[in-house]
Amino acid sequence: MNVKRRRIDSESTASGQAVCRRKEERLIATSILEGWHGREIPLTEEAAWAVFEIGAKATDPDIRGWAWSSLGRNEVDDPGFIGVLLDDLANYPDDAVRVMAANALASYVDDPAVRAALERAESDASFEVRYAARRAVGQVSD
Repeated sequence: MNVKRRRIDSESTASGQAVCRRKEERLIATSILEGWHGREIPLTEEAAWAVFEIGAKATDPDIRGWAWSSLGRNEVDDPGFIGVLLDDLANYPDDAVRVMAANALASYVDDPAVRAALERAESDASFEVRYAARRAVGQVSD
């Protein structure tokens, strides 16, 4: 009986930690967004990497999408971002994250692998992803 109870307690603790981690991520992102009141602040290279790391580690799609959106609106183009953005564009289950990944990849459209991935995304099931991919490769203007 004690072994079973310890296993249940252990599972409850792990589940609780995951919920706390997601709440912590949301709190961090919310405080960042509310702190700037929606103003666009240019990112330094160091800040861009911090945003990238938040996005790459985020389990919450809103936070991940926010990070990619922030990178897409800034002028810091680091090739180190490309791999995760390409993976999210192709595989992330949330449409909004794929849209933001496509937007962030627009800065790298001259890279053949990025252009090919964006062209593949033009046939995504989501209209928003298809539109973002076309916009990123220059087929659609604002």
